[in-house]
Amino acid sequence: MEILETTRQAVSLLLSADVTLWGIVGVSFSVSLFAIGLVILPALLLSFALAYWQVPGKWFVLSIINTLQSVPTVVIGLLLYMMLSRAGLSGTGKCCLPKKR
Repeated sequence: MEILETTRQAVSLLLSADVTLWGIVGVSFSVSLFAIGLVILPALLLSFALAYWQVPGKWFVLSIINTLQSVPTVVIGLLLYMMLSRAGLSGTGKCCLPKKR
């Protein structure tokens, strides 16, 4: 019964035209569309090249692409968060290492 109640609350929140909720949904959609727009041309060119031409290393590139497609998006998000956070590679430069005394 708990999942039905949660689903009912989610649908009622969406239908209530809450400005804050729809602002969050709008930001999510705009970020997603920007990301798609950023990668669509290189992805189409790479896929065309791999499909129609005999490129050296074609098997390796296809193996990498298939492997990356099997990784859950949550794992990718966590890895990006770790790299971009203050303790990550772009923060202090000392990724996951304890401080020296």
